[in-house]
Amino acid sequence: MTERPPFLVRLDAGMSDLTWWIHADSPEQIAQTLAEVEVLTDAPAGDVPEAIALADVGAVPALARLREQRDRQRARPEFGALLGRERVYLSQRDEECGDDGTYLVEVDSGGWRLRQVGRRPDGASYRTGPDDWAFNFRQDLYDPDLVEDEISAEEFEEAWAGASPGPGPDPFG
Repeated sequence: MTERPPFLVRLDAGMSDLTWWIHADSPEQIAQTLAEVEVLTDAPAGDVPEAIALADVGAVPALARLREQRDRQRARPEFGALLGRERVYLSQRDEECGDDGTYLVEVDSGGWRLRQVGRRPDGASYRTGPDDWAFNFRQDLYDPDLVEDEISAEEFEEAWAGASPGPGPDPFG
């Protein structure tokens, strides 16, 4: 049996990343198996230390949790519904402002933020882009919970046009 190629898998853990080399048939197979991870397809494979077979990820506690999360997601009909689109638009609650503050977010086909409109509880809104963020958090487009957050491109563009320029670099992304 031919050994599957190794792929570098990254989990954004806030101020740092967790990474593993995982043997799998494809990056898509990894993304369908593990929640919240990014498969770095441009990583040099060279000398790969301690690569894990995808079937064995349950032995690593952090990966076991991500696999269990993905198993629960995969059982839902909305699993992966946002994949394959050039752009996805989402409305998400702002954790710092509670239920009254929201972010409208435009993400690319990989789940990376491109533009964002912040709506504050007082009704003010501001727009920001990658140059304004210290971090660019990736959305997991396989996640079925994001389907209920989806908004139209028109709603996002209207909010973008009506928002003030952002206050400058946001230290919290």
